[in-house]
Amino acid sequence: MIYSLQENSRGFFEMPDSLNGYIKEKRTITKLALYLYSMKGVFALGLVLGVIFIFLCIVLFLANVSVFGFLGNTLFSAGVAVFLFFALSAICSPLALRGIYNIASQEDYLGFSFNKEMKKRRITITASVTPDWYIAAGAARVIAFRRDFIVEIGEQGKIGDRGLNQVPVLCADGKTRMVRGFYSDISKFRKWFSRREKV
Repeated sequence: MIYSLQENSRGFFEMPDSLNGYIKEKRTITKLALYLYSMKGVFALGLVLGVIFIFLCIVLFLANVSVFGFLGNTLFSAGVAVFLFFALSAICSPLALRGIYNIASQEDYLGFSFNKEMKKRRITITASVTPDWYIAAGAARVIAFRRDFIVEIGEQGKIGDRGLNQVPVLCADGKTRMVRGFYSDISKFRKWFSRREKV
């Protein structure tokens, strides 16, 4: 069965009523879920590189190019595979954790629990736009802001030639946070905030 989002009169997308029963059965998103979802590409890449390295070590052993023997080669290749996986995760995690930190700052300043609010609002997807929340996660990036935490969003700018954009966000706690992501995500984020007068 295929469900589609419906656009309401205020220009926001919402779930059709027929999904209410289905949503209750699904888990609502959490900070951990956003982090894991944003990192899934990194985890997959680390896993693929590890498997490729193990395969190469097996090929070298079969070709009698072996230094440690079969058991030694296997253990060595497995060790390097695990290292590659955790190295990639460690390098990219700070990018995703920046977004999680922004959520924690909102929780502390506004006095709410993100996980409980998502459960209350029955938000189950990692790309969710409501009048009060903008949430997007992917490519080791997490963007999640509650509208009443944002004072102003500045102009969008490019970061190098990697297709990434950034935008300064002045927050209610007086701090300006640089939010980074793909052009489409940043554009949607700014467009969402500009609709505040329609809410």
